[in-house]
Formats: sequence, structure tokens, C-alpha cells
Amino acid sequence: MKNSSERKNGPFRYRNLFLVALFLGVAHWIYLTWDNPWRVPRYGLLTKKVVRFEWDRDHGFTKFDVKAYPGDWFVERLLRGLLSVQLRPRVAVYLKPSKWKEAEGDTVFTMVSFCPLVLSDSLGTDASEVRDPTKTPLMHAAESGDIELTRNLINSGADVNATDQNGKTALFYALKSSGEAAREVTQLLLAAGAKANVADRDGYTLLMRAATNGEIGVVRLLLKAGANPNIKNPVGDTAVSLANREGHPDVAALINDPSGRPKAF
Repeated sequence: MKNSSERKNGPFRYRNLFLVALFLGVAHWIYLTWDNPWRVPRYGLLTKKVVRFEWDRDHGFTKFDVKAYPGDWFVERLLRGLLSVQLRPRVAVYLKPSKWKEAEGDTVFTMVSFCPLVLSDSLGTDASEVRDPTKTPLMHAAESGDIELTRNLINSGADVNATDQNGKTALFYALKSSGEAAREVTQLLLAAGAKANVADRDGYTLLMRAATNGEIGVVRLLLKAGANPNIKNPVGDTAVSLANREGHPDVAALINDPSGRPKAF
């Protein structure tokens, strides 16, 4: 029969270690999740911007600064390093499929586990705050369908034919607002001298994009402004073929209207 000293050095020792670890884990969870009146800094930086980066498609990240845990103590440097190891590849995966040559922005992480050091499980990133530095205020206004802001920017001298790094003008962004807002913004831009016959870097014209989206009102405005329906993209599609493929026969019929318009094939 084992004596008490043998028990202490046997399984009981591991049970005590387990209890200590459990206590520390619970205490850490309480520290992260419960509000405290002392405003003690904690690891739970939910929805806080913690990384600032700049991206160049030819060279990758030209700047990648982790902003969480400011300071020069060893633990703070360690946590910044762990965050960088976790966040950098995730942001890169988000950016690589994009056609942007340059990008800049912030990313946030959310903690879904009470232990921030278990990187595979504890951190999730949301890189939705990535910005295209070549996107102008007019493009932002057109994209959001903000008619008044679009009008004010035009009146202030904004270049309606400026392009982003993918060759898109404000008219392309107006298509993202859809419906009445898209028509109104498109009309404002065209009236201010925006070009109707322009293609993006993929070789798709404004008319093609509008036809693909089924934006019949915008298609009508572009045709009146002189958009050419016979232009083909790099794979041989026209605005008519794209409209038919996406299930918009009314748009295709409008483009092929024989009353004074060139017939598209």
C-alpha cells in the first residue's frame, strides 16, 4: 500500500496542476469578458483596429504595423509578433485575388476563445476595411448612391473621368448602387461630361456591366450618351450576349432597338 508521500508524487500531483490550470483559465476568461470599473487593459480587443498595412502587388506588404499592445516590454513585443504571424497571411489571402496593384487599410481581429495564444482557434480576422488608394471621393459617392454628394463634388470640380487602378470611372461605381439611385447618379455624371464608351481593365465596357446587372434605366442613359453596343470584351461577348446570358431579355431588346440604333451582335 502506497504512503501519503507516494500519492503526492503520483496522479494527485497532475490533478493539482490541472486544477491550477483550470482556475487560471476561468480567471482569464472572466478578465476578458466581464466589464471592470478599473479600466484595466485586457486582451479582448473586440472590433478594434489593430493593424495598419500598405500592399503592393509586386512586392507584397510594404508596411505592416501591429497597433495592439503598444509598449516595449517583452510580453508586448511577443504578443505583437504572434498577432503579426496570425494576421499577415490572412490579410494577404484576402488581397491576392484582388486586381488591385496597391491597397491600404486596417484590419481587426475578434477573439472567439478565452486564450489569445492559441492562434489557430482564438483569432479571427475581418479585412473588410481594406481601401483602394486610387478610389476618389466621387467614386465613393457614386457607389453609395449619394445623389447630393455626387452633385456637390461635380460642382466642386471633381474629375468625372478619373480612373482607379482597375480602369474604372465613377460611372462604374454608380452601377453598384442600383435602382433609382444608379440612374440618377449616372445621369449627373453623364451630364457633367463622363465618357460612356470606356472599358475597365478586364475589357468590359460600362454598357456591358449595366447589361449584365439588368440595369435597364442605366442602359438607356448610356445608349443615349452614345455607348457603342458592338464592342466585344476579350472573350468575344457583347452587351447583348451578356444581358441574354444573365436573364435580362428586356435589356437585350432595348440595346437591339432598331429605331435609329446600330444593331448589336
